Amino acid sequence: MALITREKVAKLAWFTLAWNVIVILWGAVVRASLSGNGCGEHWPLCGGHLIPTFRAIATVIEFLHRASTGVDAFLLVALAVGIMVVFPAGHAARKAMGFSMFFTFTEALLGAALVEFHLVDRVATNARVIAEATHLTNTLLLMAAVTATAWFASGGPRLDYQAGKKYLLSIAAALSAALLLCVSGGIAALADTIYPPKSLSDALRQDISGAAPIMIHLRVWHPIAAVAAILIIVVTTRKIIKLVPSQDAVRFASWCQLFCLLEFCAGLLNVVILAPIWMQVVHLLLADLLWISLVLMASAALARRKSSVEKFG
Repeated sequence: MALITREKVAKLAWFTLAWNVIVILWGAVVRASLSGNGCGEHWPLCGGHLIPTFRAIATVIEFLHRASTGVDAFLLVALAVGIMVVFPAGHAARKAMGFSMFFTFTEALLGAALVEFHLVDRVATNARVIAEATHLTNTLLLMAAVTATAWFASGGPRLDYQAGKKYLLSIAAALSAALLLCVSGGIAALADTIYPPKSLSDALRQDISGAAPIMIHLRVWHPIAAVAAILIIVVTTRKIIKLVPSQDAVRFASWCQLFCLLEFCAGLLNVVILAPIWMQVVHLLLADLLWISLVLMASAALARRKSSVEKFG
């Protein structure tokens, strides 16, 4: 029996994707708990040590996040080796893996930059907003690349943009809307962390204050972006369900609709109960699942049609 098989590599790819979600969620805990400076100005070491002295809870939280990213890097390297071994040159899984490694590298650089340039904790400069938006965008692109890697490693056909030209623009619009929604949500969550409202009425006063910081002004736009993005995604998924002759595409489109509903409800609850850390994590988890479902829907909808037999089980 072969030590490395396509089935084992596919399972590793899905596990790596799940681990990426865990890393992202724990990163939200770091931000929401103001633990971004828990390891001081040192990176990648924590407090200048491989294993720091855990004298503060912030150090524990930040160290665990860095440790989880280290495990993630190991998983991605192992996955890359497996992909190279079992898939031939030019295979879509190899190309997606290449993007995964590229965005992993840029993710590490951006994470280091946040620490080195002191863009953590309660820092509320314009540079922090730009850095966070850039970091969030890279994280979503990394997750999309790992999702695509898992899809192709599991037997998903390569993409055929010509065959899916009827709904290509709709898919691009849905993905773009989801990306912008996630980024605006990240900025809104950062504003809630740095300028925590004491009550719902206090939050509303912050939002309409002309003297409010830029993060507060950006937070106001997140609910509007949420409604617009969900409408775009729902219209796109309905088109996919109607036009695409693929059980996989229909299934993933249905997942997108479900996560849109859950995400909208979670967003409302998040506002009402003033965004406690646990609710921010739940809200982010649903956003990640929506993003993954969108990428899978796009992959299935744009897949090359070789036969009527579905490739993805």
